[in-house]
Amino acid sequence: MNGLRVLGEVRGTTAEDPLGPGDPLEVARLVRRALAAAGRRAVDVDGLALVTDTDPDAAGLARFTRRALGPVGADVPAVGAAGAGAHADRCAAAVALAGGMLRGAVAVAVALGPGAEATVRCVAAGG
Repeated sequence: MNGLRVLGEVRGTTAEDPLGPGDPLEVARLVRRALAAAGRRAVDVDGLALVTDTDPDAAGLARFTRRALGPVGADVPAVGAAGAGAHADRCAAAVALAGGMLRGAVAVAVALGPGAEATVRCVAAGG
């Protein structure tokens, strides 16, 4: 993965739009589980990348990051992109975006869709 290693990965499904008006609890739980699988905490996160059906606006992306990472999410940089094609392609795009945000510990890559499929990967430099 271009000098990146996956520290933790969680796959699941979600029926919620993480950028919609409702609380994206299912996706936020997946993020927290992936961090736990990596032996990391939200305070370790350098950045969060989200690839979903539509290109998220700045406000929606900031709201999603705060909900996914808790209070520290307000200080975590985030990028988002619209993804097309298979879920594996979205995962690769999210990991590439997250890898570009690494400054130290770990970045979180979230890939949603198509449909209800969701994958969250915690990535770090090296390996």
